[in-house]
Amino acid sequence: MLRILKWLGIGVLGLLGIGVIAGLILHEEKPKSNPSAEADELARQMLTAIDYEAWDSIKVVRWDFANRHQYV
Repeated sequence: MLRILKWLGIGVLGLLGIGVIAGLILHEEKPKSNPSAEADELARQMLTAIDYEAWDSIKVVRWDFANRHQYV
């Protein structure tokens, strides 16, 4: 009985530790953004490169990876 309580206590402390660490990580402040003309131009170039209008009109995308995994 004592052995079970010991392992149960270790498990609870472990979960508590994981929760505290996750809370600290999630509580970090988000980085500040710096909008600029260069960033806007890069975004426009990326949209042109992927042909955004055609991509936005697609309803389903299907591909396979290494001829073993199919994705839809």
